[in-house]
Amino acid sequence: MGDEEPPSANETFKFSGGGSILLLIRSYEEARYVFAISLSVNLLIIALGIIINATICYVMLRGKRYNRNSSNFFITHLSVVELVYRLLVFPLIIYFAVPATEINTFQCKVTAFLSKTSASAIFVSLVAIATDRHRNIVHPLKAFKSKEKPRLLLWLVWLYAVIVSCLSIISVKAIPVLEIPEAKGMDCEDCTDKKLCDTPQNSQGQSSTTLYFLLAFIAPLIVISALYAKVAIFLHHRGNSGVMNQVAAKSKSKAVRMLIVTVFGYALSLGPAVVFAMVRSYGALNETSFGFMLLLSGIVDFASYTSSLGNPLIYAYYNADFRKELLRICRRRNRQKVNSYMVTFVNSNKSK
Repeated sequence: MGDEEPPSANETFKFSGGGSILLLIRSYEEARYVFAISLSVNLLIIALGIIINATICYVMLRGKRYNRNSSNFFITHLSVVELVYRLLVFPLIIYFAVPATEINTFQCKVTAFLSKTSASAIFVSLVAIATDRHRNIVHPLKAFKSKEKPRLLLWLVWLYAVIVSCLSIISVKAIPVLEIPEAKGMDCEDCTDKKLCDTPQNSQGQSSTTLYFLLAFIAPLIVISALYAKVAIFLHHRGNSGVMNQVAAKSKSKAVRMLIVTVFGYALSLGPAVVFAMVRSYGALNETSFGFMLLLSGIVDFASYTSSLGNPLIYAYYNADFRKELLRICRRRNRQKVNSYMVTFVNSNKSK
């Protein structure tokens, strides 16, 4: 698929979606201190996210904790998605984001598809976790009798994410840099033939961003909120009536609190990017200044990068078994280092 024909004089569209990249490039020329600080902080968060998610994957896989229940399986899945996105997809997006004459609409659609599918898979995975917790707490007998099939559920999660993402990338295309609203007032002599991936601010672009906002963000958030609300009401009634042991009720409540905090963590980190893209597609930010747009875009990007930190940190804080397993691994590593040092020390003394 090659580049699409440029719009005619009667179809001049403004575009939405590539402004973040353009603002970063523009800040390098017009606000280098801001560029340096923003880039350094974001790279640090990305590096920390990779290290922490790799740690949680190691702990989960080493003790096969991911096989204990569907929640653990999907929590591990969240960390794996973050690692794959940061190590493989994100560099690919950056590679194509650099303005170049060679970029075409097909490449834009591919990178947009990978990015949106990863984000929507995270939200739908949180729905799967909420469903599992609701079933195990509110309907424990049904959960005990039925065989868990998290891998089948995983296929359904990715199928939904793919469908939603396909619908949202229809309007994405490669367009000249100078046609992006954020390029207004930009001094760039070499930008005439360069392009960026973007979404037109027309009915098609607005429909795609709004549809993605509703299906990939709002719908999962509503389902998750409803399920956890039912669980909270159930635990409250059972705890007050004395039907459920107080210790068991507190334990289950703590697990639910952990997952609720995880959901809100992802909503606050990935949600702003979805909302920002939709609002921008309607042209609501076209008349704002470069400084304000740079600040707003920086906040949205910073929030999205923190998504890779939320899941493992929250899980490690709330889950005592995970903390114990992590400490056991660290102690074993330290013991191995000490033993290795002692062997080296003894051998050196013998040689003398």
